[in-house]
Amino acid sequence: MLPRADDAYVRTITSVRVFRHTTPVVQRLVFGALNVQSANNKIDEIMDVCREHALDIMLLSETWHDGDSVSNRRLRAEILQVLERARPCTRPASLRVNHGGVAIAAVPGVRMSSVSLAGGQRVSNFEHLCTRLVVRGSACTVLLVYRPGSVAVDSTFFEELSSLFDELVTRSEPLIVAGDFNIRLHRPDDYLSTHLLDVLSDHGLQCRVNSPTHDRGGILDIVATRADLTAPR
Repeated sequence: MLPRADDAYVRTITSVRVFRHTTPVVQRLVFGALNVQSANNKIDEIMDVCREHALDIMLLSETWHDGDSVSNRRLRAEILQVLERARPCTRPASLRVNHGGVAIAAVPGVRMSSVSLAGGQRVSNFEHLCTRLVVRGSACTVLLVYRPGSVAVDSTFFEELSSLFDELVTRSEPLIVAGDFNIRLHRPDDYLSTHLLDVLSDHGLQCRVNSPTHDRGGILDIVATRADLTAPR
């Protein structure tokens, strides 16, 4: 995972080893999770990071994009597949920057398809995008989450997140949950931190991040996978 920063990325990487349920691993994928704070202005930097770390999948949050944004066109021009979800517009595009937004980009050779979740129709406290990735007979499901730090966390957030997990954990293939939750997991006595970890644990998931993901310290972004599978490394 690439920790976010206001002006620069602190470049570390977490690779995720993908297994097909009960068979040996046949393909290794490298994921990068980036909080980009406006993809339109940073496509060159994003692609530099992709090439430097040989990323197969990029999970992008705070893209600040609209459906027809130049960032999506430029990513596709780089021969990447792109699934995206812009923040719903409340005003004409010419009058504001469309903050928020999430996108997933994959290199050729990885089949990517959108996953519709019934519980996702009721989500109001965070933005999310779910995809199924298939490569050489192996498959996994990825849920990308962005929770704006400007929005107060209440019980509704955890209820909506649990609703998505309820659907996803029934799938037989590996599940990866990643993104910017804006909950300070480096504070073990914090109620929100313990509640989020409990929700993950209740669904058989475990947070795999134990080092700062922000240039000023702290764990605000997470990668979680099924607790019964080998941890990413």
